[in-house]
Amino acid sequence: MVKSRRGRSLLTISVAITLIVLLVSPACTSPEPTPASVVESRPTDAPLPTATALPTATMAAPPPTVAAAPTATPVPPTDTPAPTFTPVPQPTATPAATPRPTYTPRPRSTPTPIPTFAPRPTNTPTIPSAVRELENGQWLADNERTLASQIGSLSWIADGLDKGEAPPAQDLVDLAVWYPEVFAIAIELDWLEDGVSEAEAAALDSARWMAFYGDELAPAVLQKPWFVDGITAHEATVAQNLYGLVWIEDDLVRENIIDAAIQMLSMPFLETVTGKDALAVMSLRRLEYGDEETFLDVLAHPKLKGGITDEGAKMVALLGGTYSYRPESGDVLLRGTGVYWEERTVELPISGDVSLTVVRIRDQSTASMDYLEHSVRTIEEFMGVGLPTNYIALLYDDAVFPGSGGTNFGTHMAIQLVFDVENGFGWAYTPFIIGHEVAHYYWHGNSDWIDEGAAEILGSISEFAREETPIDVTNNPCAAAETIGELEAMDPDALGTRGFNCNYTLGERLFLDLYHALGEETFRQGFSSLYLKSQAEDYSDDCEGTELGICHLVAAFKADVSATDAAKVDEIVARWYGPLP
Repeated sequence: MVKSRRGRSLLTISVAITLIVLLVSPACTSPEPTPASVVESRPTDAPLPTATALPTATMAAPPPTVAAAPTATPVPPTDTPAPTFTPVPQPTATPAATPRPTYTPRPRSTPTPIPTFAPRPTNTPTIPSAVRELENGQWLADNERTLASQIGSLSWIADGLDKGEAPPAQDLVDLAVWYPEVFAIAIELDWLEDGVSEAEAAALDSARWMAFYGDELAPAVLQKPWFVDGITAHEATVAQNLYGLVWIEDDLVRENIIDAAIQMLSMPFLETVTGKDALAVMSLRRLEYGDEETFLDVLAHPKLKGGITDEGAKMVALLGGTYSYRPESGDVLLRGTGVYWEERTVELPISGDVSLTVVRIRDQSTASMDYLEHSVRTIEEFMGVGLPTNYIALLYDDAVFPGSGGTNFGTHMAIQLVFDVENGFGWAYTPFIIGHEVAHYYWHGNSDWIDEGAAEILGSISEFAREETPIDVTNNPCAAAETIGELEAMDPDALGTRGFNCNYTLGERLFLDLYHALGEETFRQGFSSLYLKSQAEDYSDDCEGTELGICHLVAAFKADVSATDAAKVDEIVARWYGPLP
């Protein structure tokens, strides 16, 4: 049994555990002190929509994802070592393309009928073959030549489409075929002229699906000033989550939800979009996904009379995850009485200004804000990539995933109250838990062992920078499997919480061995390269998608290294993952 670096005697810990009903570990974080009870399932959310092609006669939206699904860090047993590092989100990944159902006229609006044939105009520019090759593109060129030529005249389409350009081009064709009135607004967007960024592609795809599920919503979004002048990552998150609000599986129109989404667009906090505004929309979408009635009640709450303000967005951002696990705390936050806010703005070398907030439902002060700033600075420096958010809120409350010390909901981090008591039983774990949860703003939405292992080692790296604690193993060995490949082959539902904790154990050991074998600089290079593969499709490797797995890890750590280092990567992967798929 591995001994904790901050281990207490079994007697001391057993007494402490008797006093603590539940110690939970943050979503996507390293394990913390073991809880009194173990929950056997983890929360899941519907995936965010991705750009997909519309079949000629049907279209069915893929289920949207919630930014950064909450990750939960298991609490280590009383004799286990101190936990290592424990958003999103996320902001934000797109789900796999799925076929769409046949277009059905909306009960609230009359769709534009599509003629079977229209004569080809004589004086219209040639339609590029790139447009004709898209699904329904040939029909558009034959029957709505003017619309097709508007799409084809965009320079990035006229010169041919690469893999990244095809999805937004398909979105434009789909809008032109099915929703010409919405297309007329979209094609006038200036930022379409010079190519489409990832954020712009995500926002355009969301607008296309909004037209399908809530046609009044799409024009309202497309005409917001922040949508017209180009799309930031935060603005794309707002668009994706607005689509997530109106998305439904059975194609039933929900007038009340569509009206609520349109109402939100007119509120002060969405006149311009910042990080906290995007997180507030994400939180509201999470609320609606869990309980439609609670979502509507929150929007109608007296505290939000007149709409959500920029200041109110900070509170709203906390509600989604809080109502999921501790509704009474959500009511307290919404009322605002007995809630204490500690705020600090820090300037990071890469990200610039980042707002940090610690929220408590009791009046006290600890060094948690200092720990939060330290983790943010250290982790951004090691990653070499800007923090994916400019607003981080840490809520001290027991509104966390059961069996964890803390949870990163993507909208905010929540950590159990016991870890905010200086010199208390949990205080020694607090810096690590905060660091682990901060790490999840980078690492989420991938194979669990990658997200948890990466957060674990970043926790150790942050602690080493703070007090030179050795960068070493912090979890007991996995009893359920010897390798990650073996773990992946098991039924997740049968593993339970302790089985799931093997993702922390095995993931940490693989990353830790790479760190020590390759050295810090070579490891850092591979680690950052792996993260970047989660942000955009890397067509230079043989791995599919941006949801990271073993293929991406091997490609990232073996790129641009010596033959000796490449052999070390192979040896370590064989040891902790096993035979490659």
